[in-house]
Amino acid sequence: MDISTVITVAGFALTIAVNVALVARWSGKTSAQIAAMQADIRRLEVKQDKSNEIKERLAKCEESTKSAHHRIDEIREKYEGG
Repeated sequence: MDISTVITVAGFALTIAVNVALVARWSGKTSAQIAAMQADIRRLEVKQDKSNEIKERLAKCEESTKSAHHRIDEIREKYEGG
């Protein structure tokens, strides 16, 4: 083998090694980003669950208030009308 062939093969091997290292580094970053996104999604799901619970409780409270006002109105009509 002459020197130019050796240099060509060495350059090719070095290029492959650098590309493999870059792909591994990129893959690691991507995995870390995916894990961070999954954690963010879990936190948002917890917040959404709490928000939904509050909305349900508020709806029950509003219904109870509406019922109480209806009863008050009936008592007032009975008292004033009667």
